[in-house]
Amino acid sequence: MKRPLPQRGITLIELMVVVAIVGILAAIAYPAYTDYVIKTRRAQAKAALADAAARQEQIYLNDKSYDAGMAFDTEEGGFYAISVDAATADCPITRCYVLRATPQGAQADDAACGELTLDSAGTKGLTGSSPADTCW
Repeated sequence: MKRPLPQRGITLIELMVVVAIVGILAAIAYPAYTDYVIKTRRAQAKAALADAAARQEQIYLNDKSYDAGMAFDTEEGGFYAISVDAATADCPITRCYVLRATPQGAQADDAACGELTLDSAGTKGLTGSSPADTCW
């Protein structure tokens, strides 16, 4: 009597179990990954605001006035648009400029923090609903 040959390969049930496990892992990992990407882009915008503020202060040291028409390079991918608001009339008493980082493109989904601001007094702000310490 011949011995039966051992079966090779996987069954459909085993394949479906593997697909279900991969699906569950992807459902958990993808939101965490997108949240990480949004936070990384926000960190780049904060660095760009700090750099723009340092350039404004350097211009003030050289020319004794701030540059309201300062041009900014958009960050790689164009995830934030950096702009500066003109100086106010009572500049020495209050804010002299306000720098803004407005999310755009794929980063526009960051409604929790929204637009990040930094003024000449070093005050950090945002237009979103999150507390400032979570976004800054």
